[in-house]
Amino acid sequence: MKTRCKHFNGIQYETCLVGVRYLDVRDELRPALQNFPCRCLDVTTCSKREMMTKEELDEELASFVQAIQRADEARAKGLCPECGKSIEPRVRQGRCEYGACGHRLGQVG
Repeated sequence: MKTRCKHFNGIQYETCLVGVRYLDVRDELRPALQNFPCRCLDVTTCSKREMMTKEELDEELASFVQAIQRADEARAKGLCPECGKSIEPRVRQGRCEYGACGHRLGQVG
């Protein structure tokens, strides 16, 4: 996994976690995500950038893996990973499956 800024919360938001507007710091001469200093080491247009260390990235990844394992365990027990209620009867709408509680469980065939 490549490094990224600690404050990056996704370009779907107008600003990062410390209030920097993404559009104000992007390098318009580069394509897509390669033009943001929060994702690329060689774009240095943000003075508040703090890149994550390998240890921080490893810790974050371990946290993601644990969350996925907890969700899988809940589903195996017939429980919603979001609220802990029974997911039966499940409801399918299009390609999405929802538990009885209303939370989205994922996409199906």
